[in-house]
Amino acid sequence: MQVQVNRYNVVIQGKVQDIGLRELITELANFQRLRGFVFNDIDGTVKVIIEGANDVIDSFFEDVEKKTEAIGAEIEGVVKREVSRDIDLPPRFVKIASTEWEEIGEKLDVGIGIMRDHTGILNEQSGILSEHTGILNEHTGILSEQSGILNEHTGILSENTVLLKGIKDVLQRIAEK
Repeated sequence: MQVQVNRYNVVIQGKVQDIGLRELITELANFQRLRGFVFNDIDGTVKVIIEGANDVIDSFFEDVEKKTEAIGAEIEGVVKREVSRDIDLPPRFVKIASTEWEEIGEKLDVGIGIMRDHTGILNEQSGILSEHTGILNEHTGILSEQSGILNEHTGILSENTVLLKGIKDVLQRIAEK
């Protein structure tokens, strides 16, 4: 008995680009030995052409749905239409890169924004560290001053110990007489 193979054109809507959804779809489709491809479309959706047995495709989409939250995807809708004509698909499921330069530019823009935010945070933290370094230096000066006072008092105590020993000796001699 031969398994009936179906093909679908699928549109995935929501927060689905630039978060690894295409990689997830490619990995899961290849694991289940499905054929087809996935790509980011200019309208913000992810589009999939997929071929395989219906039960395997259904299982595949259940797996995708379970795992998308872990990568930060927010799927708002999935439109799945059967494609009746035969399509020449690659032997393995593949990810098609969208317009490389445009995608790289968008990612760089996001990265630059993140770097600006972090630079501001680092500058703020650098100011706080400088302030704390000043306080530590001030406390180090106070501790050095107090250490000097303690050394002075230790010297006085040593002198007093010698004097008290002398007084003790004198008192012992008087007591012996």
